[in-house]
Amino acid sequence: MRERYAVRLVDQLGLDAPLRAVAVHALQGGKRLRPMLAELLGRSIGAPPAALVEVATAVEYLHTASMLLDDLPCMDDAAERRGVPAAHVRFSEAQAILAAVALVSRSYAILLGVDGGGALALHACETVARTMAPGQALELAHDTTQSREMIERIHEQKTASLFALLGRLVAAIAGASTDITKKVEAFATLLGRAYQIIDDIEDRNEPGEARANLARLLRLDVLTAQARDLLAEARRIIMEVDAFGELTALVGWLEHRLDASG
Repeated sequence: MRERYAVRLVDQLGLDAPLRAVAVHALQGGKRLRPMLAELLGRSIGAPPAALVEVATAVEYLHTASMLLDDLPCMDDAAERRGVPAAHVRFSEAQAILAAVALVSRSYAILLGVDGGGALALHACETVARTMAPGQALELAHDTTQSREMIERIHEQKTASLFALLGRLVAAIAGASTDITKKVEAFATLLGRAYQIIDDIEDRNEPGEARANLARLLRLDVLTAQARDLLAEARRIIMEVDAFGELTALVGWLEHRLDASG
């Protein structure tokens, strides 16, 4: 699945040089957790496969755009991303910004091409405008005075909100009931929160790590217990929907990664 999406994400870019080169650079590597989650959720609740791929692609473009912007010197000032030079280092700050704008626009365009795409694109616009962008602004405003509550709020807005959007979009294209939609969105949100904690733990000793990181503020055992509780709640919520056991297996994969991160 990871390799398949690596090819598709590049094929669907629709960008010309030089922005295409910047986007391709930003898309390389990564775990593709969001596309994986989209496919597993979609299979469990009966989402149309073709529309599901479009939704997964659109959300991954939003995620990649957010990373391009996060890495900028005026944001997190990260020189590397996924073991290679950040896009603004490899190319330029201006090219990284323009590539991010192009990816966000492509995301909306892809969603608009799906049946009922107007509502899907609106959900995406609202997530970017009301949660993701404000989350980054909040991190910048409190870069030297971050409490646990503040970091968790930042993570909720920057990371968990995109997982929640994914769950909402998959439920929408599946024509899911209100009850199932709430369960799917809650499950995705919990996974997003747990995933961010695991990421914080894994990055706690990275030199030059500037972003909000709970693992630099809390004891490892406290943070690990919090992630386990989130994953346990995610497993409980999704049991009714998990027709093939794949979502429970995904929770188990994150638990294994949590064990390895300590």
